[in-house]
This record gives sequence, structure tokens and C-alpha cells, in this order.
Amino acid sequence: MESLTREICQNSLDATNGSKPVKLEFHRSLITKTNFPGYKTLKSYMYDAKKYWEERGNKKSIEFFNHACTVLESENVPVLRISDFNTTGLTGSDDIEENSAWFSMVCSEGVSNKTGSNSGSYGIGKSSIYAASSLRTVFFNTYDKDGKSAAQGVSKLATFVTNGEKKFGSGFYGVLQSDGSTTCCETIDELDEIKYRSEYGTDIFIMGFNDYSDWQDKIIISLLENFLLAIYNSELEVKIQDVIVNKNNLKGLLEKYKDTPNGCASAFNYYQVLLSDEDVYENTNLFDG
Repeated sequence: MESLTREICQNSLDATNGSKPVKLEFHRSLITKTNFPGYKTLKSYMYDAKKYWEERGNKKSIEFFNHACTVLESENVPVLRISDFNTTGLTGSDDIEENSAWFSMVCSEGVSNKTGSNSGSYGIGKSSIYAASSLRTVFFNTYDKDGKSAAQGVSKLATFVTNGEKKFGSGFYGVLQSDGSTTCCETIDELDEIKYRSEYGTDIFIMGFNDYSDWQDKIIISLLENFLLAIYNSELEVKIQDVIVNKNNLKGLLEKYKDTPNGCASAFNYYQVLLSDEDVYENTNLFDG
């Protein structure tokens, strides 16, 4: 959860449209199978992969697919929706050159189109998004600053063979093309049922969200430890279920979490420095020539 929070918040801050603050929402909900895009196909693949790896006795793969199948058989599926506002959205969903924010986030692995001072130059951190899903399945939905809407689902599973046909690890939900590839949809109705987007920005739906009992606390602590200055300067505001993290309640949250296990003691100390009127400035030459 710590890595997920860092990745998501940094991406949104990098995509600011100039309005302050960048706003984020983390919201967990339960959806029925009918509101899960591609549910039947994904379930079928999960069982095929489960059978394939059971025959090979791979313990970790068996554990993963057993749990994934259990989640898919449940009456309701947990989903963590992460939405940002006051951002540009994921631009370039129709870029045939595949050199856009959309392609980098949704379609590629180990690739980033960030330049300059933007963080995350290697595109590896987004793996934390899939790690938070017990199904390794995530849907992306965006309405970008150019007025374009796009939505697509991505699953990152293990390679397996079914009916003599080899299936590779990455699968996509979208519009099937004549060459066998899958491109994004303009919209996916089931995602709009969960959260309809009317402002520029991006929604990420982590399907089968892992059942972390303390997920809210972990997100808040990660925010305080990694984005203290952005929150203090009113550049970032985050809502986690019903808890809002912003400049107004920063002091109270730091007090609450500074002494908890894996808490935010260092952030609390930095906050005292920000409030101190005993500023000391010193110029230091780190190199002697």
C-alpha cells in the first residue's frame, strides 16, 4: 500500500493542470459480477490457468489462482477506485505512435514517457497497482484535457496453455481489432456505474482489491511520510473513504500516527521544522574543487 500510494500520488502531481490542489480519492466498494467488465472470460482463464499450474505443482501459482478463483466465485467483488482531479488525465489514448501518457501507463511495461523533473522515469512503480489486486486485474478510465475519453482493462497473470493454445501473461479488455490486438474503448458502461467521470482526470479500478484490514491507515501514513510538503503547501489533497488529508488537518493526523508501528515519526519532526520560527540558513561547499 505504501508503494501504491507513492506511485499514484506522484503520477497525479506530475499530471497537474495548474489548478491547486491536485485532488485524489481512494474509495473501496463492493460490486456484483454484472458490474465486472469481462467477468465470465476472466473467470474462465483463471480456472484454465489454475488447472495448468496444478498439473505442474507450482506452489505459489496454485495459491494465487486458488485465491483468485475464490474471489471470483464470491457474491461481491471488492474494488478500490482511485480517482484524481485537477489533472490533465492520461493523454494520447489515440496516439498510433505509442508514445503517450496513456500508452505508458496502460499498455507498456518498464516504460515511461516522463521527462525533466518528473519522477518515475522507468515506469516500474506501476507494478504496485497490480500487486494490490488479488486478480492482478486493473481497469483504467480517463477523460483528458483534449476532451478525449478512453477506458481499458489489463490483467497480468502467468503464462498457461489451454486446449493446446498458449496464453501469455498480459491480457487486455477493450475493442478487438482484425489483427488480434485489443485497443481501448471510449467508455465502459460498468465502470461508469461505479464512478461516472465528468471532470478531466483518471480513474483506476483495482479489481479484487486485497483485503488489507489497515489499508486506510497505511495510505495515510505513506501520504504523510512522502508528500508532507505538497500537502502543507496545499498542492495535494487526498480523501480515503471518509478521511480527508489536507493542510487543515495535517497537524492532527501527524499527532495521531507519529507513535504508531511503522508510523510517521520522521514526518512529524519535519513538520515541526516547517512551523518553527527559528530558521537557520547555512551555505556549505560540499566539494573543495
